[in-house]
Amino acid sequence: MLSFLPPWLLIFITLPLFFSITALVATSIFILGIIKLILPFKIVATILNFFINAIWRSWAIGNLFAINLTNPVVWEIDDLDDFDKKVGTC
Repeated sequence: MLSFLPPWLLIFITLPLFFSITALVATSIFILGIIKLILPFKIVATILNFFINAIWRSWAIGNLFAINLTNPVVWEIDDLDDFDKKVGTC
């Protein structure tokens, strides 16, 4: 999406985006971990584990968004007609 910008400018968008996503996720997981440590009940641990897992998954999705926003991936797939299909050769 922002691929029209020069690379030297993209670095000033990409790095703060990655660091802010990571800081937000790490802070959230740390706070939930402290609550889990203070309240060592199975039901509390189960509920907090659900939220902690959702938060770290959102971290991966946030990083994917940041990558796609600043560095679009262009796939180039060649035709596989010339692929060597010999089986058992090393």
